[in-house]
Amino acid sequence: RGVARLQLGDAAGALDAARAAAVADPAYVKAYFRQTKALLALDRPHAAVNAARQCLFLQPLGKASAKALDVLMAEAQELARRHRAAPTVPRLDRASLAPRGSHVSQLEVAVEVPGLVARFCTGLELARLGRCSRRFFVELATDEAFLECAAQLCPGGSRDWLRMDHLSVAGWRLTPGWLYASRMFAARHSAKNRIAVCRTDKSVRICEPVPGGRSTALCAPGGCIAFSLCWSACGDFVAYSVNRSTFGSALVLAPMPESGLDPFVTPLRALMAPYYLCPSPCGTRLALLGPLQHRQVLFIADTSQVSSPCRERAPPVSLRALGAAAPLYFDWAPHTPDLLLAAYGRRLSRARAEVQLEVQLEEAMEAQEGEDSSRETVREDFALDPILCEPASDDTGSRRESSHSVLHGRVQFRAPQWIPWPDSVHGRWIAPRDHEAGDGRVSLCLVN
Repeated sequence: RGVARLQLGDAAGALDAARAAAVADPAYVKAYFRQTKALLALDRPHAAVNAARQCLFLQPLGKASAKALDVLMAEAQELARRHRAAPTVPRLDRASLAPRGSHVSQLEVAVEVPGLVARFCTGLELARLGRCSRRFFVELATDEAFLECAAQLCPGGSRDWLRMDHLSVAGWRLTPGWLYASRMFAARHSAKNRIAVCRTDKSVRICEPVPGGRSTALCAPGGCIAFSLCWSACGDFVAYSVNRSTFGSALVLAPMPESGLDPFVTPLRALMAPYYLCPSPCGTRLALLGPLQHRQVLFIADTSQVSSPCRERAPPVSLRALGAAAPLYFDWAPHTPDLLLAAYGRRLSRARAEVQLEVQLEEAMEAQEGEDSSRETVREDFALDPILCEPASDDTGSRRESSHSVLHGRVQFRAPQWIPWPDSVHGRWIAPRDHEAGDGRVSLCLVN
């Protein structure tokens, strides 16, 4: 039915038929192949990439249809590039929209109104007011106001969690209001009082922890590595890694079943199966610990597409190798996308958990600064050029890693925690270590 509708030009109907087939049988490869073709016909390249990745994971090696899938991936890349090359819509000049003349209402000219509105209104209410009054648009529905509203929805009210890199991609034409919309989208699709369970058949179900509570299966691949299953900080999706002898391994990000959103399945490199996953407090990053090239490597995944109101305006899920060490324990900072790393049993360090898009922006800015051009020009002209189906690079070097404390002797601390502290903006580190007496007791180190 989906093939017939696509041949008749009904791409939306073909997509609905392919999704229904995937819900009926999550292991049906052709359902995701037809989803990819329908999404390309609907001019949605990023969603097509996600469907193609799931098809790539489920597709047994050596099949002839793998060539057709490669053709679809190339078509999705070309379509995404055409989107980014589209002309940028000029932004409105707020100064030119300031109210003039005697026709302005008394409500608009009241001096105390903007302050009261900004104090008690949410970002959505500010956006609606900005469409009703020129003065409200100029003075209230500003970029700074939306940034403040978005920061209030972040952990600790910190702006450092906001994905400002999304505003720098040419072709997306995003404003700070989009950051607020993304935070609201994640909050509205969050689940409360639910338990994610990995069953004995390695499938994942969402259960209600009450007597007689219902259990809902995720429309996502099975084969879950049990101890990798975890919730996002906002509760809007669950993450886990999959390892199948026939298909290989993959990272799965599955939104809640009631949201009606498709899961993200990212195939991983051969012999790579992350066994420990830890989402960031903001929910747009994911730290993964797993083997690669006979080393224990820490990866950072960009998961912002899961909580984006429009998946075509967010980068596809990608992995970046941050560094390698064994043993390695880590914890997220409470205020910014930084990681506390406890490596080799004797060294505490701090590293910036940059995703692939942020690295590309920095490299573009550094290259532009070398040509004596301004930083602002780079932010307007930069175009995202992701490798759409390349989950991780071979480079396991660390960027921006600075050692804060090196402890010598018989130390072996584990499971460090980066926690908020009353008299410290950046919090404190707590790391358990062996007692100096060597009698088996454990001490807690408090590191500033």
